[in-house]
Amino acid sequence: MLVQSAEHKAALQAAAFHQPMVTQAPVTFAFAANALAGNADLTPIFEQAQAAGAWNEGKVNYFRNAIPASQTQLGPLRREHAVKDAMIAATHLALAAESLGFATCFMNGWIEDQAKAVIGASDNPDLAIACLMPVGYAAEPRKDPGRLPLSFNVFVDRLGNRYGE
Repeated sequence: MLVQSAEHKAALQAAAFHQPMVTQAPVTFAFAANALAGNADLTPIFEQAQAAGAWNEGKVNYFRNAIPASQTQLGPLRREHAVKDAMIAATHLALAAESLGFATCFMNGWIEDQAKAVIGASDNPDLAIACLMPVGYAAEPRKDPGRLPLSFNVFVDRLGNRYGE
């Protein structure tokens, strides 16, 4: 969801504990995840993939059965997986935007019911706000804080087996 009007950005900023970047940036994306999206009619996706020559009828038939089955198997983890998918999309947006010279900011921290109201999703209990991401031009160059060594947070095979040690 692209939030760009001053009114909606102000409401989203209030829902996000008044974090200023929501209204400072020209646009803020609200990445929403619907735990029941796997139940949606996927026909337009299948038709587009076939028309583009990306999928043949066999692949479409496979996905037509596999997607609902995999969603059912997830059970109570459906929301978590939907949020992960939304975060993957957010990461791709951030990489694309930054490659074009824009600044982005992954945000965490909002009152979900208020954020959902801003984007018109108050009546959807299956929808979760996965992340907010303002996009615009940086007011000043970002300073590089440096990186911790890989051994600080990369492990090999098992937790506690630090990389490079």
